[in-house]
Amino acid sequence: ARAFTGDLLGSIEDYKKSILIDGKNMDAYYKSIESKAALNDYLGAISDIDKIIEADPENADALYKRGFFRINLGDNEGAIQDFSNAILNNDSLDEAYYQRGLCYARLKQNENAVKDFTTCIKRDYNIGEMLYSRSVSYLKMNQTQRARADIMKAIATDKSVPKYHNLGGIVMAYLQDYQGSLNYFTDAIRLDDKYGDAYFHRGVSWAILQNHSKAAGDFSKCIQLDSTNAEAYLNRGIAYTNLGNQAGGCDDYNQAKNLGYEGADHYITMYCSNLK
Repeated sequence: ARAFTGDLLGSIEDYKKSILIDGKNMDAYYKSIESKAALNDYLGAISDIDKIIEADPENADALYKRGFFRINLGDNEGAIQDFSNAILNNDSLDEAYYQRGLCYARLKQNENAVKDFTTCIKRDYNIGEMLYSRSVSYLKMNQTQRARADIMKAIATDKSVPKYHNLGGIVMAYLQDYQGSLNYFTDAIRLDDKYGDAYFHRGVSWAILQNHSKAAGDFSKCIQLDSTNAEAYLNRGIAYTNLGNQAGGCDDYNQAKNLGYEGADHYITMYCSNLK
């Protein structure tokens, strides 16, 4: 009852007492797991779910949940094993394929990731997200045309998702269509005017197209949204240098260096050694 009042710690104690009375009380384990997960106590949640799996090793739902908790602990290898076992016991768990694909992608096993995303696409499961995720993996595999095909389909599926447009712009930039990329980044920003990554990549495209004023404006917006973005400072510094603003450029190079950008010294040496 205490879980309904928001007293999660108290509810965990109640479930623990119920389990002590009846060690086979699976309902108490499940409720304890929910409370611990809500408190981000993933180790505790895994400890409880282990008991459920010990009692029923083929429990696909429990295996899936444990895999998901492992992701939150950064254990992608363990999560893959749990998702694989969940799928072995219930092949209809589309979300397990998706989460396993994301784990493979984090481990840079992009071919395996593509296989899982493709399974979900064939099943018409969360199609826009699957196309987006497969596009990311294709891009990392340097299969740019396949990445382009997938992200265009994702955008056609749902034009309201900012990250789809942002990835569309990134893919167009990979294809060296920088002018075309601007439209996608702009659409992403129109949908989310606090989308720092879209401002950054649009700034890069503007810079490549030699429009350093607009590039500086986009990098400034990045910095406004995240004052620790060292790469944005460096790129704004380059834009300022190209605009003849040496002092502004050097200020940004030094700020990038202060934020840990390793390549900043090169620009400081090249452009700032004679600045007084």
